[in-house]
Amino acid sequence: EFLPTQEIQHNTRFDSYNWTGYGTLNALEILMLRKFGISINFSERYTGICADTYPPGNDPQTVIQSIKNEAGLIEEFYLPFTSQDINMALDGYYSPDPMSENLLKRGKRFLEEYKIKHEWAFWPNEKDKISKLKEGLKSSPLGVSVMAWRQNGELYVKNEGEEDTHWTVLYGYEDGKYWKIYDSYEGNLKKLAWNYDFGFAKRYYIESYQLPKTY
Repeated sequence: EFLPTQEIQHNTRFDSYNWTGYGTLNALEILMLRKFGISINFSERYTGICADTYPPGNDPQTVIQSIKNEAGLIEEFYLPFTSQDINMALDGYYSPDPMSENLLKRGKRFLEEYKIKHEWAFWPNEKDKISKLKEGLKSSPLGVSVMAWRQNGELYVKNEGEEDTHWTVLYGYEDGKYWKIYDSYEGNLKKLAWNYDFGFAKRYYIESYQLPKTY
């Protein structure tokens, strides 16, 4: 009930490769609704440009640090993109660059009202990932790295030795059966095999400096 409106990271002309932006903002939008009752759609284009994202992608640590320390967040209305926007090309998606001062001022207003924190839930090759995922989900949707995408029946799987290529949101699970993913590609609600070997996982936190309000 707290999942955001579906957004796809590509159109028929290009893939933005802004998966770290979509995954991170989806997690933050879930938190804004769950914790403060605010349903909001943040601009992935703004976040991608401010974090210097460009194909073939970016580091999720770089993206959340850019939001937390410098750029803040703006609403989708001010720098929009939809997968139905067939006239937009890749260079148009990643513009204006550098970001306009007016939008930067608007983004930093978010940081005057909210404090964002984050931490790794685990690193690759750590043991007992399942219990760490369960523990992390008690307080936050988790950003997770995955291999996008290999499907076996109704479940998505990852073969041993395959490298992760995508950043997305883990929001729940059916114990012993599958993990629940909210994604930025088609079929955004995905079920991952219970033995799926996530490479990285990150927790997110938002605190309010004052009574929540729109901005």
